[in-house]
Amino acid sequence: MGRTQRCLLCLKVELFIFNLIFWFDRYAQDDLKSGLRRYGAPGEPALTQAWDTVQTEFRCCGVQNYTDWFELRNGTGVPESCCLEHGAPCSGLGAAWWKEVSAPPCP
Repeated sequence: MGRTQRCLLCLKVELFIFNLIFWFDRYAQDDLKSGLRRYGAPGEPALTQAWDTVQTEFRCCGVQNYTDWFELRNGTGVPESCCLEHGAPCSGLGAAWWKEVSAPPCP
């Protein structure tokens, strides 16, 4: 196998791996967002607690950022677990919640 063929093969493998990672990441995000939709629903206390724990421990909000919650809640706010200070009002634009500039996306 010549050098050019090895380079092409290497490039194909790299593109395949990149596509696989991209697809997996997209699938994982979609799956996590479906969990956001069930947050606070009757019969889903474990899921709600899991989201609260993740957001509190990792200091994050939503899957990508707080706008995930805004999409689900028509821009009305985020769960208290997203708030910088628990018990403080945490709704409306400019409220004190974990934003992408101060926190990484949730794992």
